[in-house]
Amino acid sequence: MVGDFAIFLVQNDLLALRADLAATVEATRQKLLLEARRLDFPQSVVQYFQGYLGHPPGGYPEDLRAAVLKGLPVLQGRPSDGMAPFDLGKARAHVAARTGRDADPRDVISYALYPRVMDDFFAFQSRCGDVSLLPTPVYFYGLDMGQEVWIELEPGKSLLVSLEARSEPDEDGNVTVYFLLNGQSRQVVVPDRSLRKEGEQRRRADAARPGDVGAPMPCRVIGLHVKEGQTVQAGEPLLTLEAMKMETIVRAPVAGVVRELCVDVKAQVKGQDLLVVLDAAK
Repeated sequence: MVGDFAIFLVQNDLLALRADLAATVEATRQKLLLEARRLDFPQSVVQYFQGYLGHPPGGYPEDLRAAVLKGLPVLQGRPSDGMAPFDLGKARAHVAARTGRDADPRDVISYALYPRVMDDFFAFQSRCGDVSLLPTPVYFYGLDMGQEVWIELEPGKSLLVSLEARSEPDEDGNVTVYFLLNGQSRQVVVPDRSLRKEGEQRRRADAARPGDVGAPMPCRVIGLHVKEGQTVQAGEPLLTLEAMKMETIVRAPVAGVVRELCVDVKAQVKGQDLLVVLDAAK
């Protein structure tokens, strides 16, 4: 929370430097109070002033608290008072379903504390695998041409990878990367992120999330049958697509509530572009 608040102050030009720390704190505080009405504070800061991180010794500066919360309710007592028991068994089953293996206790505890963050992490692992095996510079910056790197999968089992060549970008901004894997030639097509592609870049559906509804093929949206906030049953029509004069009705894979419509009528989409996000019924 402290880090979020500090970055927020700097990014929004609220830091008022003075001759000493005390004067800087007071000037920054007054500037924030003056401009609070136009500001959307980070959620961590809002929850802190609501009392969800506990209560600081001596209480809160009430003028600052009121400026941040803007009428939101505050929590009295301990944040855990009245909290329902957490279902670790359900969390363990969720983690196992997302990862496709027996749930690691650390993953279960992390999911209990940060469910949205861990679901994003599981989705990343589903797409990219365990990137913790990669050397840090390779993960962040990739391989230089001709560079070799050893990747240890487990004790006694390693891969030797070397980057050999890459093609020029095609019309979609993709390049073919040629490399050697333990001396055997391999190639893979990847998007060149250094290029600014024209047109809208859409999110991709996550197959591990039952409520993510993706396009089955490149197509055009010609009809919407639901609205955001609407409750739907499994199998109910969500939208109609058209590709090469062929119409396809996309139906809800699960029962739930339409949280987000990610496309409009006449939108052009590619296969597995995200169309609808459902909050599955529990």
